[in-house]
Amino acid sequence: MSAAAIEFDPEFRSADTLLHLRGAATYRHLGVFKVYTAALYLPPDAKGSDFWTEIPKRLEIAYLRPLSAADLVQSGDTFLRRNTTEAEYTRIQEDLDRVNSWYQDVERGDRYTLTYMPGKGTQLSLNGIEQGVIPGTDFARFYFRIWLGNNPVSQSVRDTLMGE
Repeated sequence: MSAAAIEFDPEFRSADTLLHLRGAATYRHLGVFKVYTAALYLPPDAKGSDFWTEIPKRLEIAYLRPLSAADLVQSGDTFLRRNTTEAEYTRIQEDLDRVNSWYQDVERGDRYTLTYMPGKGTQLSLNGIEQGVIPGTDFARFYFRIWLGNNPVSQSVRDTLMGE
């Protein structure tokens, strides 16, 4: 599947887990400037509404323009705060600081992936190279809200990815 001429593999396989591409959509800042194209992977029989359950999931983001690590962290923090209570945010602050320290500047064509595997945690990778893993389920439940929560970066991207 592609969005804005970005190609994504139709499936992702890791060990004994198979995820299928659910959807892909391009985020445009201010509705004009293309920033990235994101793709969501879920188990073959999962519906978009199953995303918040304890299933494997993967979000792949292909960048269409250079961005600094500071910009990625600041934008993520803004939307994370819009999608969590202060108590929730405080509860994941230590893990958030750790994942934010892994971000690097990106160039056009770079790809970050967030992959959640039950029993393992949330893995952040850049261009296929693991940056680190946050163990447990809480972090994934909150962090994916940046793109897929009630107040995401883009409602239309969220709806396309979730199939709504």
